[in-house]
Amino acid sequence: MLLIKSIRPRRLMFWKVMILMLIIALLPGSTIQAVAVQASTSDAEAKLIMHINSDSYTVCGRKGSIDVRPFIEQGHVYVPLRVIVGQISTKLNWDGKNQKANFSYTYAGKSTTIALQPGHKEVLCGGSTKLLTAPPRIVEGRIMVPLEFVELVLGFKAATDGSSITITTGTSERVEALLQQMSLEEKVGQVMLGCFNGPELSQELAQRLTDIHLGGVILYSITGNIENVGQVANLVEDIQQHAVKSGGIPLFVGIDQEGGRVCRITEGVTVFPGNMALGATGNTELARQSASVMAKELRIMGINMNFAPVVDVNNNPNNPVIGVRSFGSSPEDVARLGTAMVDAYQEQGVLASAKHFPGHGDTDIDSHVALPIIPHDIKRLQSVELPPFKAMVEVGVPAVMTAHVLAPAITQSDELPATLSPEALKYLRQDMGFDGLIVSDSLGMGAITQKWGLEEAALQCFLAGADILLFGADEMNGPRTQEQVYQTLLKAAQSGQISSERLDQSVRRILNAKLKYGILDDPLPRQDKMDELAAPENLAVAEQVARESITLVRDIKHVLPFSGRQTVPIIWPQEVEETLAPLLEKCPCLKPYLVPLEPTETELQQLTAEFRDYPTLVVGTYNLYRNTEWAKLVQSLGQERVLALAMGSPYDLMQIPQVSGYVAAYSDKPVTVRALGKLLRGDLSPQGHLPVELP
Repeated sequence: MLLIKSIRPRRLMFWKVMILMLIIALLPGSTIQAVAVQASTSDAEAKLIMHINSDSYTVCGRKGSIDVRPFIEQGHVYVPLRVIVGQISTKLNWDGKNQKANFSYTYAGKSTTIALQPGHKEVLCGGSTKLLTAPPRIVEGRIMVPLEFVELVLGFKAATDGSSITITTGTSERVEALLQQMSLEEKVGQVMLGCFNGPELSQELAQRLTDIHLGGVILYSITGNIENVGQVANLVEDIQQHAVKSGGIPLFVGIDQEGGRVCRITEGVTVFPGNMALGATGNTELARQSASVMAKELRIMGINMNFAPVVDVNNNPNNPVIGVRSFGSSPEDVARLGTAMVDAYQEQGVLASAKHFPGHGDTDIDSHVALPIIPHDIKRLQSVELPPFKAMVEVGVPAVMTAHVLAPAITQSDELPATLSPEALKYLRQDMGFDGLIVSDSLGMGAITQKWGLEEAALQCFLAGADILLFGADEMNGPRTQEQVYQTLLKAAQSGQISSERLDQSVRRILNAKLKYGILDDPLPRQDKMDELAAPENLAVAEQVARESITLVRDIKHVLPFSGRQTVPIIWPQEVEETLAPLLEKCPCLKPYLVPLEPTETELQQLTAEFRDYPTLVVGTYNLYRNTEWAKLVQSLGQERVLALAMGSPYDLMQIPQVSGYVAAYSDKPVTVRALGKLLRGDLSPQGHLPVELP
C-alpha cells in the first residue's frame, strides 16, 4: 500500500470549492509526485489550462510540466488527476494488489470518502455511486480520468474545444464558507502575526497557537528560531501541523530575508548582496532572478511570506535604518527594480511585502528607537517617496508594510505615525487603490512604545485599517504580551468597538491571500527539495549581482589592479574580522592589520608611524557617519594614499572626501567580498554605478 503522509486535521473547517485531494495512483515501485493548484489573481476564480498531447500546463499564469499528456480516446478527453487537484491535508491509500484508490476530503462542510478503481466506471462518493461514461485509467504510472470526473465528482467546471482544456474553480465561495464557520476568537487571532523563542515547537508556542489562533508567525535568528536550514524546515512543518491539527487554519510563516544587511538565514541558502547592490547593477532582470531564487528557497523551507522588498527611496546620507537596504535614491529606479520582484515571488508561492509605507528613506532616526518624521509636503511625497509604492500596487503586490514615521502631509497629524493613522491607510487604500494586506511594522518598536502601550497601539492600528498586526523580536513582544493584545482585540470585537464588518474585511483578505498562495492547501515545507537550497545555479545569480554591482568611484593614482609583486597593507575593523577572509583569499598580496573601530590616540599614532613609508594603504570602512573615530583613522593615515573600500554605505565618501581611491561594495557578504578581491587583483572589471547621489 502506498501512503501519502501529510497533516490530517482533527477538525477540517475549510474548503467550499477547490477542496480536494491530490490523487496520485502509481504502479508498484513508482514515485508519488504532487502539484498544488493555486488561486488566480482574481478572488473569483482560478483557471488551469492544459492542451491535448502537450506536456505543459498553466495554472493561474504559472507554468508547469506534465508527466503524462492529456489525450483523447474514443471521444473522451483524459487528463492527469495530479495536475487537476490541489494537495490538501489528508492521505491517499493505494491498494496495488486490487488496483484501487481511496481518499477522504472535506467538501461543502462535510467529510466525504471517494473510492475509484482504474478500469471501472463506478466511483464511490460518500454513500452514493457516481457513474462515469468512461473509466479512469492508469497510464505510465499515473491515474488519468475522463474530463467528466472533474465536474461530476470534484465539482469543478471543465470545458474543452478538442485542443485545449480549461478547468475553472471558484474561490470566493470557499473563503466565504470558511469565514462563516469561524468563531469570533478565531477571526481575532488571524489578524495577529507573532514571534516566538526557540528552534522547535515548544509547549508554550503550541498552547499559544491553540489558545489565540495566531494567523502567522515570524522567524528570527535573534530569538533562536534559526540554526540550520533542515531545522527551520522541521520547525515550520511542526508549527503548521499543530495549527491545523488543533482545528485552525495554516499559518503565514514570515521572515525578513531582504539580502545584504538584513538576512535572517545566512547559511545553507543563497545569500545576496542586497538591494543597493542591485541598484548599482541597474539590471531589472537580475532583480527578478534574485527574487525568484530567494522566494524559491524560502518556500522550500516552508516560509510563505517575505517582508521584502524595501522600496524606500534612500536620499538621506545619515539614515540609520534604511541605507543599503534601499535600491537607491531614484524613485524611478526603486520602482523599476521593486516591481520586477513581485511576479517572481508570486510564481514561487511566497507573498512579497513592499515596505515601509509611506517611506522611510529620508529620515535620520531609527524607528526601532524613536519616532522619525518626514517633514515634506504632499507634492514632494508624491514625487519621491510614494511613486515606488504606487508602482508596487499597480503590479499587484499582495502586502504593504507600514512605517512608524510621522508624515503630516498624509496623516494630517503631528502625533500619529502612519501605522496608527486612519488617514495614511485610507490614502493607501483609496488614493493608491490598494486592496491587499496592510501589515504593520513590529508594534514593539520604540517609535510606538515610547508613547503608546502595546495593547492600545494594536487596537488603534487595527481600527486605522491594518489587516495584520506584527509582533517582532522586540523586548515587549513576548508570549504574555501577545496574549494580552489578543484579549484586548477580542473584547473590542465583542463590544462592537471593532465591528463584525471591519473584522471580516481583514480576515477575508487574509484568507484570500492564504488561498491564492496555496497556504490553505499546501502549507508544508518541500522536504524532498532541500538539496535545491544554495544550488549552483542559484549561487550563480548572487555572484552575478556581486560582480556587476561593485563600483569604482575613483582611482586617482591608478593603483588598481594590484600587481601582486608588492605587499599592500589593509586596515580592517577587528569587530568584523570574519568578513575579511574571502578578500585575502582572492587577493593574497594584501597584508591585514586589525584595528578597533574606535582606536585610541595612542593607537592612531602607532599606526601612522608604522605605515609612514607605504605609498598605498587599503582601508575598509563601515558607515562612517556613525563610526566617526574610524573616519579620523583614515584622515590620520593621509587620505591622499588611501584606497577606501566602503563595505556598507556608499555615503562614507562624504566623511573622507580627499581619499585618492574609493570603491563602493554595498555589502560585506562573502559573495561580494570575493568579487571585490577579484577586482583588486585585476580579474574583474568594475561595472557598477552609484545608485545614490553623493552631496
